[in-house]
Amino acid sequence: MGDVLLIDSEYMWVSAVSGNTITVTREFAGTQATHANSVTANIVGRARLEGAAAGDGHFTAPTSGYNYSSIFQKTIEIARSNALIKRYGIANVVDRQIDKNLEENLRLLNLAFYHGVRKVGSGTTPRMFGGLINMLSTNVVSNASAALTRKNIEDDMQTCWAAGGKPGLILIDAWGKRKIASFYEGFVMTERSEMLGGVEIDRIKSPLGIDTVVVVDRDVPAGSYFMLDTQFVGGITIDPFFEEPLGKSKDTAYYGQVVGEYGFVLAAETYHARRHTYSTTV
Repeated sequence: MGDVLLIDSEYMWVSAVSGNTITVTREFAGTQATHANSVTANIVGRARLEGAAAGDGHFTAPTSGYNYSSIFQKTIEIARSNALIKRYGIANVVDRQIDKNLEENLRLLNLAFYHGVRKVGSGTTPRMFGGLINMLSTNVVSNASAALTRKNIEDDMQTCWAAGGKPGLILIDAWGKRKIASFYEGFVMTERSEMLGGVEIDRIKSPLGIDTVVVVDRDVPAGSYFMLDTQFVGGITIDPFFEEPLGKSKDTAYYGQVVGEYGFVLAAETYHARRHTYSTTV
């Protein structure tokens, strides 16, 4: 109780709350109006009676999103002859294979941040964390193959901002990065002595005062970008990648694995946006 509501153009003061029923004082400030059944009531302030006894205010029971973790693993097995043969530029074939498998797992981890599907595991099915495509559902817009525009980006920023977010990062594909550069190249001034052509825009200052970093990532699906409030999204390291030897069952020079476990969190889902299926030719 005590909330001030704005419904259409009429202000009302909530004097009592009982379950889903509220009692209001109409014409709290202004003129009474007629309202449709489906109209939205906005809480715009609070006014308490002086000297009134303390009462219960409204509250929203918080709900928490959830996700799972993913285990990334790659087995390494090096035959004895393979390890003994000398190769130009490779001092140790075992170390090289460990490095290669670590790089492969890191690439797969980065891909999972976009494409991961939230799935609970079982004795026969591995679990997997949900990535950005899986976790974002509210501010998702298809361009239907139309060209990406500066307005698209500013519209998405405003949508996130209106929900309470402050999107400070755009992860974008190569074509989208080129388009962003073209939006602003007419506003960049160079000296006559400048010998380098081209424009790179890696930061956008929006009319809303949001300073957003633009990062191109080859793993972002073509024709799409993700606009993120970095305070509410990120990877979680549960067990960082490491290499360990395993018990050999054959006559090999080395048998082991590179393994790690990671998760992903995306909170305040409406603070983020995704735009996809924009043209990658115009």
